[in-house]
Amino acid sequence: MKQPNEVAGPTGSRVAGLFQHILDTLPIGCASLRIEPAKDPEIFSVSLIPSNERSAEFSATVTGDDLDSVGFGKKLTFTQFECPWEIGLPRSAGLDQHLDVIAKMCVAVIAGRSEHRFERRSTRGVIHVSEKEVYQVGDAGIIGLIWPRRNLRSVRYAPYFPGAESHAQSFSRLSL
Repeated sequence: MKQPNEVAGPTGSRVAGLFQHILDTLPIGCASLRIEPAKDPEIFSVSLIPSNERSAEFSATVTGDDLDSVGFGKKLTFTQFECPWEIGLPRSAGLDQHLDVIAKMCVAVIAGRSEHRFERRSTRGVIHVSEKEVYQVGDAGIIGLIWPRRNLRSVRYAPYFPGAESHAQSFSRLSL
């Protein structure tokens, strides 16, 4: 039987290893790692949890030996990007390509370059990796269809720590 912090399979180990590597580059105490197995032993999620309450969590879910999705946000507003298509990769993309994209998305969330836009009939999650590389996905919940929002607004998440933007720029030069 697996212990709570064990992961299943090589994909799970590599995803958890990436998150641990990213956590190891951050200042001590600004974030923690949470690994949650699901009721099904083939499914688990790994999350980077910020200490700053105004920052967004970043997580990945692995099903069997497949990367299922990555997501960011807070408890009430959490956006999932289904892999590989919603992170801009072809179906034939390998795990290394997935991990490269996930690392860039995670570092952008750490730097505070993520937001949720509450539109009239949906919520749009946006991660700004760079000016030319933006990941976004919209969720049209049933409540939004029944009760359209009158007040459009957005929530921009805070960086995990002061200086996170310079950390994001230097992270891309670190080897994974």
